[in-house]
Amino acid sequence: MGGVVWLFIILLLRLFTGASANLQSSNELSECNSTQNEFRCSTGTCVPKIWVCDGERDCLDGGDEWNCDDEPKNESEDSILIYSSDTEIGAFDLITNKSLPLIMKNLRNVVGVALDETFVYWSMNSFQNEGIYRAFKNGTGAQVLAIAGIGNIQELAVDGITGNIYYTDASNKYLGVCTASGVYCTAIITEGTEKPRGLALYPPTGQLYWSDWGNDPHISRAEMNGNSRTPLVTTDIIWPNGIAIDDIYSRLYWADAKLKRIESINFLGEDRQVLVRAIQMHPFSLSVFQDRILWSDWETGNIRSCNKTSGESLGTLVGENRVFRGVHVYQAFTKFDNPCEEMRCGEICLIGADLSCSCACSANKTLEADGKTCKGDEEHRLILGAGGILFDYRHEFLGRPQWREIENPEEFASVFPESHSLSIRGWQFMFEEISIISGDNETLGAVAFDSIGKNFYSVNGHNRIQVTNLLNFETTFISFSEDPRSILLVPEEATMFVALCSESSCHVDRMSMSGGGRTRFVREVLGGPRVPLAFDPETRRVFWGDETAGTLNSISFDGYDKQLLQAGLKYPVGLAILKDFVFGTVKGSREVFWANKTGGHDGMKALNITETPEGDFLVLSLNFPRLKAGEEIHECRIDNGGCSHVCLLETTISRVCGCPLEMTLESDQKTCSPDQNQDTTN
Repeated sequence: MGGVVWLFIILLLRLFTGASANLQSSNELSECNSTQNEFRCSTGTCVPKIWVCDGERDCLDGGDEWNCDDEPKNESEDSILIYSSDTEIGAFDLITNKSLPLIMKNLRNVVGVALDETFVYWSMNSFQNEGIYRAFKNGTGAQVLAIAGIGNIQELAVDGITGNIYYTDASNKYLGVCTASGVYCTAIITEGTEKPRGLALYPPTGQLYWSDWGNDPHISRAEMNGNSRTPLVTTDIIWPNGIAIDDIYSRLYWADAKLKRIESINFLGEDRQVLVRAIQMHPFSLSVFQDRILWSDWETGNIRSCNKTSGESLGTLVGENRVFRGVHVYQAFTKFDNPCEEMRCGEICLIGADLSCSCACSANKTLEADGKTCKGDEEHRLILGAGGILFDYRHEFLGRPQWREIENPEEFASVFPESHSLSIRGWQFMFEEISIISGDNETLGAVAFDSIGKNFYSVNGHNRIQVTNLLNFETTFISFSEDPRSILLVPEEATMFVALCSESSCHVDRMSMSGGGRTRFVREVLGGPRVPLAFDPETRRVFWGDETAGTLNSISFDGYDKQLLQAGLKYPVGLAILKDFVFGTVKGSREVFWANKTGGHDGMKALNITETPEGDFLVLSLNFPRLKAGEEIHECRIDNGGCSHVCLLETTISRVCGCPLEMTLESDQKTCSPDQNQDTTN
């Protein structure tokens, strides 16, 4: 009976004080004392501290019931600190105060680190390897999550509800987010950011916080979809570094490396307090564990900690006198239903305030009227071939490129943009021929498609280029005294470039697409034995690689202004142009690399195409010219130019008819007839 009475009294007390707390939250938020007898919810509402961890949700988001496990307060992952130190990712048990075996080693320039229930995440800022990576918590299964378009990432944070990965990119000056797979990424905050640095998420309320140490340093807040941006700290701040959230007291901590102190505010940006101030101090990254704040200190070369409310009990956790960078302690917030599961976004789903959600699209794409579907202006694709197997390679300009095997002619037709202009037999022929050629490393790269004449060019050995018309499947040949190794067609200019090689050297010649008017284009002697070629219609430049020299160069379409883009490549054997980048492959490697086609600051990056068979990559560009309004239609587009067999582009308005080996062209310059002098015994 007594227990029932006490329960009744507690319920009355909860009703009475709950009502007064709600009234106070609407009118007297500044009077809530979250550090003594009251607990501030993330919404600003105050509740008595005796309600915290009593098994009932009193805050709207349930924040008063988070991290309320029985002793020990934190178990397994919740008590593990992970940290980065340039080449390694280490771990430290915060309960036993003992170092654990290294998670990762032999890395380069690791900065940000994060942890969730399954994976450890990190960012690398080493030249050509800038990106987001992850592995299982024991260090196995390491993989690239996002690399394309990624710059100098300073901090990472994982949304425990959606699995999305947030980051600050200092070199590209934005805050971004990637899906858990890394396939799709987008920038969510780009305005008013100069040097974004620290980052912290609070998924229960859909909020993110970040620091920026540019010319206008600040600590700011926004929804996790990038909306409702609000500055929280803009004065008496110089070099804000890492930031961290204390969900128990609803406070945000940050470190200022210039002012040499650690401070905090509540989630509303009020009640600013200095926690730690020291002359010898350069705090870089922060994290919170139970009643302590932890940070990496560049001045002392240690990872340090102190009481998060008083600043007392200052001590060293990991003291190895080296440069520690990111520090992170996994915080298991109360599980919420993922609102994105019902949203069915085409690419990215982001949560906002009060666990609302909305769809977003990756870079260079726009959201359709349905609010879910993403549409791009054009596909950014290449066809790769190796060992007789073709792959559809789709490049995301922010995120992780994707690839899949092209298993049959029908799948090839769905990828090849000109398949609509060919018969079924036409794209079946291309699929089979490219598959065969991709299995022959000696002729790697020697295929090209004429989108105007609908001709397929390929090297068949015997110092010849074979041209097959994909409408009538007649063939003709263009003969050389040397071995053609690469073919580049520019149909809109009726021009063909061919890399020709002898036993000791190679050179690049320019000619019409019928083989006429041949001149030396690249005057220098190239080592070869393979010289991949590509053309960029935007800059009107021809690109080539030299396998022996390991260089990537470009020159104007007219043969002037030669430029060196990359040196020190390991045997480039394939090239193609997509938008602002030149793509390539190298001998004996599973990697596809890309670099800015103008030689800009982006440098070069590479991605390992792991599922490919043995053999070097063939690269087929799918960047074909489109007929412009009012543009004169070439002769070869009209009834095959009147040719009985193959119509070859001679100039932008004229053609030459080609015949098979056993036939000759009659005086009408259109009709092929049997060559009476042809020796047919062979």
